[in-house]
Amino acid sequence: NFDYIAVNRMWERVMGSPLTYPVDVYVKPEKTASPSLTSYLTRLMVDLDYDLRAFQNVLFLTKTFQFAANPKAFEAGVPQAFNGRQLERMSAEQIWDSLVTLVAEKPDKLAKRKFSNNIYYNNKPILVGEKTMSDLAKEVMAIDDPKIYRDYAEALLETIKSGGGSSSASKDMMMMAARSRPGPAKGIARASELSAPAPAGHFLREFGQSDRELIESSTKEANVAQILEIMNGHVEKMVVANSGASVYGALKRGTTEADKTRYIYYAILGRPPSQSEMNMLMRDVIDGSKESYQNLVAALVQTHEFMFVQ
Repeated sequence: NFDYIAVNRMWERVMGSPLTYPVDVYVKPEKTASPSLTSYLTRLMVDLDYDLRAFQNVLFLTKTFQFAANPKAFEAGVPQAFNGRQLERMSAEQIWDSLVTLVAEKPDKLAKRKFSNNIYYNNKPILVGEKTMSDLAKEVMAIDDPKIYRDYAEALLETIKSGGGSSSASKDMMMMAARSRPGPAKGIARASELSAPAPAGHFLREFGQSDRELIESSTKEANVAQILEIMNGHVEKMVVANSGASVYGALKRGTTEADKTRYIYYAILGRPPSQSEMNMLMRDVIDGSKESYQNLVAALVQTHEFMFVQ
């Protein structure tokens, strides 16, 4: 049962819809739409020793995943034959990272989450200069007897409470460690480097980031708040009205209005505008002003082509 449910969850994550509904309910292979596929995937999961990353990689390499998504959505409650990966919106984190890429010319150079090898107890660094988190992890992993582990934990706690590492030099090191505390990045940075969950009202939360209070609590459903975020919220301030955003590099490097328009298309959608799109833009939108290019950027980041996994 566990094998099938793990397969069903991974299939839904990659292909957009599970083999059977509900996702967490076991169904015999012969009762699924494709018994042979279900049996093969279940065997594969076992053969890979439940390595979810390896299993996911196999799905990513299939032609089924690499073909264009099927734009026709399944009807709820109606049995459907699998006819390709479903068209779905990117997650909140994926959309945020895409916007960050439009803002920063080199997103990998942005601020990152700070990590520390110090041991923290009650939010304070302890045993600085004596033992690191790496040392502690090695010692704990080497213990295979529950009684020895309990004795080790009690001895460690006693050392901490008795003020282990209380010399003046050690205290100075602890003060330095406290000032350089690990923690998430702030401002413009990849979603993985920010605090999770993001504060209420943040773009990530509005677009469905998990509140991390329940399992699978993230969502890709649309709502009115998302429209406001795009029109006059984070997207407007972060990208559209930000003259320093890298997406506007075309305004400095392009020589013609058509060249600048193509550059913006490539930056946002990864393709040039079609001939009909170019004709319409040159006729009705682009007049050479800064505002006309901002209007183009605002329009493109609102498209399904930008927000959905094609």
